[in-house]
Amino acid sequence: MINLLLRAMSAVKSAQSTRVVVAGAKQTVEKLGTSLRDAREVLVEREYQKACQGDAAAQYAMGERCYDGLGVAKDYFQAAQWFIMAAGQNYPMAQRNLGMMYVLGRGVDKDLVEGCKWLQLAASRGDPAAGTTLRKVQPRLSPEELKEAETRVHDFRPKQGR
Repeated sequence: MINLLLRAMSAVKSAQSTRVVVAGAKQTVEKLGTSLRDAREVLVEREYQKACQGDAAAQYAMGERCYDGLGVAKDYFQAAQWFIMAAGQNYPMAQRNLGMMYVLGRGVDKDLVEGCKWLQLAASRGDPAAGTTLRKVQPRLSPEELKEAETRVHDFRPKQGR
């Protein structure tokens, strides 16, 4: 009987300890979640500051964030604005994404000629995904539109950023 009572008391103590551990773990997870949110906000703010100063990689990253809604509100128009800035500095991944946005009409008016321009610029800078997409889009353009895209590529002059 005494053994049974001791085991019962031990089980109660163990259950209480478990509740304390679980409560502590829950608090730790909540604090960690808050810390991660805070860290993410700081990262986005730093990236934003760099992007505003003309850093093409940061502009591209802000475009990705806006496009996918990562740490900021999902906004195709704003994504396009960031990609335009980075693409203008000859940043190939931004050129590819901007080209796709023109092809799809996401955040910008649909314009296959402008889309081909940006895809061709990205492909010429070594972006294989841009080349693949370009080969799928070009057949949708008339010979005149293809010539116009080529002219726009030829006339493109990168801007100097950071």
